[in-house]
Amino acid sequence: MCAGDAGQRHVLQWLLGRAATGDARQLHLCSWGLKQEDLLHLASALAANATVSSLDLRQNGIGAIGVQHIAKALKFNATVTSPCLSRNNICEVGVQHIAEALDVNTTVTELDLAFNEISAVGAQHTAE
Repeated sequence: MCAGDAGQRHVLQWLLGRAATGDARQLHLCSWGLKQEDLLHLASALAANATVSSLDLRQNGIGAIGVQHIAKALKFNATVTSPCLSRNNICEVGVQHIAEALDVNTTVTELDLAFNEISAVGAQHTAE
């Protein structure tokens, strides 16, 4: 499905509803072509969610703004342990947002940022 497809948006809303009621433990949305609006809704749902432990957003091209939404959600979410953000055009600015979220979030034990635009300086941010 393409990003603007009404069917995809309906499925995303259904998944977020399931996550909000505690019926979903994993959200695998790789290669969905998520738009900023989708990420904003996803981040809002994740911030208040207490059941989703696995979040796979690889290959969505979310960039710095999209990862900022996800990072904000991770500051409040205490159940996601393994966010996968690989192949998302994340650069140093986005990594800084993730690093700030991980300063607050002690639940994340595994973070996948492979195949992004992260230099050694950006990697240092997440290592600290």
